[in-house]
Amino acid sequence: MVQVGQDGVSDAVVGQADAQLDAHELIKVKIGESSPQDRHEAADMLAARTQAQVAQVLGRTVLLYRPRKDKPRIVLPR
Repeated sequence: MVQVGQDGVSDAVVGQADAQLDAHELIKVKIGESSPQDRHEAADMLAARTQAQVAQVLGRTVLLYRPRKDKPRIVLPR
């Protein structure tokens, strides 16, 4: 799980999310109450910076999805 805190969607958060997406394809991101962006704005910013898609925003938890370049394990229906 990746957490967005008082610094918002920083380079460190983007790097961590990028690494987790490479490893897992689907990750949870917790948007802290101290984040300068609201949950939807932070989700969209993080998705754009990691070339991922926002799968779901539920409360302060965001699910991001990005298929692996080699052998994706999760295949979405068309």
